[in-house]
Amino acid sequence: MKKIFTTSAFVAASFIAFGQSVDIYSPSSLPGAAVGTNYNQVISFTVPSTATISTAGFGLPTAGLPIPIPSSLPASITSTTLTVSGLPAGMTGTFDQASGTYAAGVSGTLTLSGTPTVGGPAAIQIASSTSGAASFSAPIIGNIDFTFPGTINAGVTNLPVPAAPQVFDKSYTLDVSTGIEDLDANSFSAIQNMPNPFSGKTTIAFSTPGVEKVALKIFDMLGKEVYTSTIQSKVGVNEVEFDGSNLKEGIYFFSLNNGSKNFTQKMQVKR
Repeated sequence: MKKIFTTSAFVAASFIAFGQSVDIYSPSSLPGAAVGTNYNQVISFTVPSTATISTAGFGLPTAGLPIPIPSSLPASITSTTLTVSGLPAGMTGTFDQASGTYAAGVSGTLTLSGTPTVGGPAAIQIASSTSGAASFSAPIIGNIDFTFPGTINAGVTNLPVPAAPQVFDKSYTLDVSTGIEDLDANSFSAIQNMPNPFSGKTTIAFSTPGVEKVALKIFDMLGKEVYTSTIQSKVGVNEVEFDGSNLKEGIYFFSLNNGSKNFTQKMQVKR
């Protein structure tokens, strides 16, 4: 992947492209999330001590002429600063280093957590700004060393070089399901209550192919029934709001029964 930053130091526009061929992040993809359901995923990484700098299109002016340099250069990495964006509403991303800055060879984590409030795919982007050093040999001038951020001494001028962006960038797609689309309108089916865990009210959704009576029951961990009601369903998706404000914190189970089929799901009350 081509990594680019621009500099205005040249009469004609030129660029350095920074690239890292190895994906430093694990896992390589994210498990899906659901609206109203607590999500927690840790992304781990280790900052390499070296990276590859692609120099396509880069030239150093000397006496008005560009200096050719190799198409790629090895670079030593000092540190990289990471940021995350594009998270679904209701979620946050937290690096274990508050600054998001990690030295070469150091491992770190990014924790994605929270309860999504909007469904659909989320394009999560981890962006990097990397510091380091590299060098190359140019005709007449000889060896040229430079740092990023820093300057390149071109013999007749010092060219500013910013920190390298995108060296350790990573893009993730997080699919956030609303749950409702998972219901089969042609059969009696149910999905996980949302939100879950919950402290007050939560919504239990199910579908039926016809109008029928559906029994909703809530049980505690010992199997004791703590709530029961009968629902006159409509054809298709049905949503029932359950108020668990009077329940103690802990694990419970809800069951839905239409007389011939039963669904049971675990849910959690959290204060």
